[in-house]
Amino acid sequence: MRREKKYYIFLSGVLIIIFFISRLWKLTSIPSGLHIDEASMAYSAWSLSQFGVDRYLKSWPVYLINFDGGQSSLYCFLCAALFKLFGYHTFLIRIPSVLFSFLTFTFGTLIIQKIYSNSSLYLSLFGGLLITICPYFILAGRFGLDCNLLLGMSTVFLFCFITATTSQKYRWYILSGITGGLVLYTYALSYIILPVFLILSLLYVIWTKKFSFRMWLAMAIPLGILAFPLLLEQYINIFNLEEIQLGIFTVTKMKTYRASEIGSIKFIYLLQALISIFKGDVFLYNSIPGFDNLYTITKPFFLLGFLHVLFSLGKMLYKRLFSPIFYLLFWFSTILLLESCLVANTNKVNGIFFSVVFLAIDGINLLMNVFKKYNTFFILILSCLYLFCFVKFGTYYYMGDYAKDSRTMLYFDNTISEAVLFLDENPQYRNKGTYLQAKPIYYALSALKSPYELRLDLDKTVFYDYWHCSELPAIEDGYNYIIHDYDIDYANDLRQRGFIEKKFDNYSLFISK
Repeated sequence: MRREKKYYIFLSGVLIIIFFISRLWKLTSIPSGLHIDEASMAYSAWSLSQFGVDRYLKSWPVYLINFDGGQSSLYCFLCAALFKLFGYHTFLIRIPSVLFSFLTFTFGTLIIQKIYSNSSLYLSLFGGLLITICPYFILAGRFGLDCNLLLGMSTVFLFCFITATTSQKYRWYILSGITGGLVLYTYALSYIILPVFLILSLLYVIWTKKFSFRMWLAMAIPLGILAFPLLLEQYINIFNLEEIQLGIFTVTKMKTYRASEIGSIKFIYLLQALISIFKGDVFLYNSIPGFDNLYTITKPFFLLGFLHVLFSLGKMLYKRLFSPIFYLLFWFSTILLLESCLVANTNKVNGIFFSVVFLAIDGINLLMNVFKKYNTFFILILSCLYLFCFVKFGTYYYMGDYAKDSRTMLYFDNTISEAVLFLDENPQYRNKGTYLQAKPIYYALSALKSPYELRLDLDKTVFYDYWHCSELPAIEDGYNYIIHDYDIDYANDLRQRGFIEKKFDNYSLFISK
């Protein structure tokens, strides 16, 4: 057993190294540029770190307005803290994603260890391997989409909740309430996911005689305190009331309330959700054609584990026996049913991915129990298959065509900080104005000027009568143009007309003579 533990510690160390290499290598350049929601969040985070208000001049909003449809605040607040401590840098924009991806890894392996405590130590290590090398976990852990924090935060919550209900200790119920409350600040869909999950779990512990009113109250108090501002947010927007302040925090009034996106369960939505989970969607930042989100070989193990846990649930409910394994089934089922009520894509279902890995691990554990004599050989062969898939994926993602393709990825664009600085420092080249084919938020993030000056809340496309953020017009002498490298024809036209080209990374500034 000592030797097995030494091997486990050594392999865990190797896996952690692989994890951080896979998340940090070329972090600022793959994917290239910033997602529009990532850029919006980053500028609001910088504004909060410097001025205490976001880009709409709201003081620490519990839910950000973003582009009218809203954006969860936890990612923004974390970025603001990083910018306050270390100053603005693109690298820091993506660090919360890396850290929350590591939370999934850490607490995911702890959950597997806890539930399969009588099985091989390598089972949890194998779960950690899947979280480390499967495409979805890598992609989601490398850019700053606010909703992707749901996966990491919910994994921490599930660990605390499982530990609470198995240990029956107050501190774990309190931690469950705190982490559950933080889950609500990662993604708006968690407003439905978490309550439904808790209702299912409550019915389950009552049925199996594991319920303690005092302990659930200990969880409910911190959860209720953290949920209160978001409940006010819903109340204000449902009844079309004015926004209010809770100390430094703003309970925001949204321009568009998106609750209507959720409808009744439809088979086509269920099918789309399953495809989004196991295959992927049309967005290259969520999934990559040719590589299933969790690799193809995971599917049969998941199906086996899902059926096994579902069948076990029926038997144990009949006998009124308790097992924490069913919490993962409840979590998976809750998200899947919710996604069957709306048009899903992969980032919308992000909170489901650890439970999918867990059910796949259950399928693997079932096979290991059936073929005990061949466990070592089985795990070795399976590890080699997954590592082969990872090498193939990694070669394409880090060193192949993905990096090139991501330069023109949908909803992504580059900041132009160097060009803004160059023109500020060289007023003789400013001319009458400069055109930029990008949303105004990319200029705002590049210039890093006060939100009180830029006034993005006024939906400007022209700043100070100089910067024009819109579609590129017909070329006109007397104006400058910022052109991305992929816009080859427009750049060639500017060169032919004698514009002076100042080259930067991924784009050029063309200066009118």
